[in-house]
Amino acid sequence: MSYDEISQTITCYQVADKKMFYNNSKGKVTLYLNKKGEVVSYEQMYLEGIENSINLKY
Repeated sequence: MSYDEISQTITCYQVADKKMFYNNSKGKVTLYLNKKGEVVSYEQMYLEGIENSINLKY
C-alpha cells in the first residue's frame, strides 16, 4: 500500500499466493481522498490469469 500526499490517493496492490503484484496497473485499487482524508471514490483493476503463472515451476 502506498500513500501519495500530493494527489491525495492511497494505492493498494493485488496479492495472490502471498505474492504482491507491486506497481502493476492491472492489479490495484486506488482510493481517492478529500481534504479531510476521507475516501470519496475508488478505482479498481483486476489482474486475471495469475493462478497459472504463479504455479509454474522453472
